[in-house]
Amino acid sequence: MSESMTVEYRSTRRDVAAWYWYAWRHGTRLRRAQLRIAGTAFVTVIAVRTMSTAFSVRTLWVACLWAIGSVAWLPLYPQLRFKSQTRRLTINEQGIVTVIGRLTGDIPRERVESIESVGDTIFITGKNGNGFIVPQRAFGASDAREEFLRCAEAWWKRANGVVAA
Repeated sequence: MSESMTVEYRSTRRDVAAWYWYAWRHGTRLRRAQLRIAGTAFVTVIAVRTMSTAFSVRTLWVACLWAIGSVAWLPLYPQLRFKSQTRRLTINEQGIVTVIGRLTGDIPRERVESIESVGDTIFITGKNGNGFIVPQRAFGASDAREEFLRCAEAWWKRANGVVAA
């Protein structure tokens, strides 16, 4: 199948926040990364503080606060990286081509971890943890959304050797 489908839309900060919390609730990757980040912050603070002073309860509290703080700001990171320009997202047999402003990217279909339809939004998550948020407003009609979703899922299944039942 050489057919491709292209949609154009603008994401909102609300879309980005919805994707972040969806990824946090429905996968372990983000939570594991948060634990690694918190653990690294905790150990680093203890190591740095005990180089100049003896270990104390205060050091433990400071390390805990840094660990919590390092995780607490993580939902803000996608908001800081947010791009409000119109995105063009093309899916085809090879994968995904995305253009936003002057930035372009190609994601082979083998690097797509999942395609999920949640409410009126399609979440396309890569194996690296990044994702695309395709809102309903990207489609002129609901049947265009369903066709996009059907094609994306079919291409993903072929790429991952999933046999249709």
